[in-house]
Amino acid sequence: MSLRSALTDPRITRWLFDWGAWPYGLYTDQATWKASCAALIRHFPPTAGPPRVLDLGCGPGVSALEFARRLPEAHILGLDIATAMLRRAQAYAARDGLIGRVSWLRGDALRLPCATDSVDVITGHSFLYLVADRQAVLAEAYRVLRPGGRLVLMEPNERPFDPRLWRRAPGEFRFVISATLWHLYSRLHGRFTPTGLAEMLQQAGFSHILAEETLDGLGLIGRGEKGSAKVAPEGEKRARVPQPLTSAQAAPSHFLYLLITQNPHRPGWQPISEDEITWDAMTVTGLESGAEVLLAFTSLVKAVVFMQPAVVAGLVRDVNKVGKFRRETVQAWGIPLLVNPEVEALRAPDSHYLLPGRGVRVNHRQRERHEEEEGQTR
Repeated sequence: MSLRSALTDPRITRWLFDWGAWPYGLYTDQATWKASCAALIRHFPPTAGPPRVLDLGCGPGVSALEFARRLPEAHILGLDIATAMLRRAQAYAARDGLIGRVSWLRGDALRLPCATDSVDVITGHSFLYLVADRQAVLAEAYRVLRPGGRLVLMEPNERPFDPRLWRRAPGEFRFVISATLWHLYSRLHGRFTPTGLAEMLQQAGFSHILAEETLDGLGLIGRGEKGSAKVAPEGEKRARVPQPLTSAQAAPSHFLYLLITQNPHRPGWQPISEDEITWDAMTVTGLESGAEVLLAFTSLVKAVVFMQPAVVAGLVRDVNKVGKFRRETVQAWGIPLLVNPEVEALRAPDSHYLLPGRGVRVNHRQRERHEEEEGQTR
């Protein structure tokens, strides 16, 4: 047996990660690595309730604990095949005051202990490249995801190592060491190209696929979505097509929630100047008038419930926030509103609207600042 085949044998890999739990935890328990874990959150799908997250190959729990820290209502399960890794994860959870926020389970990604269509998002941070039968793991992930759920991965990128990384050593020594070892070790198992990772997700049945570089080109973020459930047969009850409301007829709720595309869009832990930000609210276009009609919802839940099928259908691609505004503020804009619409109603043959519209520029400074974070759709 060659050294390469020995080191990539699943049994050897499991032994190595059991033996190496302490040093692996030491070199990944640092700010830059944690930020790369938290960056996966922006690819999570919208959910009507607390998201159900399954973190595959969670290792010492760095990624799962970052999710728990930033998504306090989420239900998170961290799964790994190495017992020592899970013990290290429990120790980090105790240290960070996050005991009980993540459920830890020793298990195999080829046989997930989850019901079909039961999970909102499955993550894997530096995991899939270690797996011998990658398509089998992806098939199991696809089974467990609910329709509209997403698989979000961060994997090593197949590109030359950039020696400029070492310039970061004085301030980020542990990251430089971990990134270097990761780059070297991933060569044994096989790295990914953006095209190769996207094609693998496509072969597994995923749609709305994304593959982009991260970590200064060392890694790739890959994302795929499970298709929606079957559309109801023709003849079943059709959703009501709502009519636009003028600003004076706006819904009686105190607040309205708008679907927002923010540019630039950056994770919450990266600073951004208020002057850089622009917000464009999602609209539909009136087929007869050609005018833009603003989509508005009377609760955050209703906005998210609208987005779920819209995202699956590819009708919503760039929305990255739900903005909360006072009703009086929105009324003052004088733009016709479509309140609490249903996706299928807007796509019906007798709909008077084209979805999506061109968008309307709104003033982000008028939002309800104290509840700004609750509106992030990641």
